[in-house]
Amino acid sequence: MRVNALRCLGDLVPSLDKEGILGILETVRRCTAVDHSAPTLMCTLGVANTIYKQVSSLHTMFTVAYL
Repeated sequence: MRVNALRCLGDLVPSLDKEGILGILETVRRCTAVDHSAPTLMCTLGVANTIYKQVSSLHTMFTVAYL
């Protein structure tokens, strides 16, 4: 159940703002505090990768906009 929920959260990341992403990070932290199984940890890495891609693209966009 956690794996499916984490996959859904990863799919939501591109449509969220900073506060929403912080909420997802808190949820992921709570999930990994309870469950250390391999599937949960792999989905956690997937969510983290999606967040990294979203945040780095936003950072790049704002950096280019200032130039």
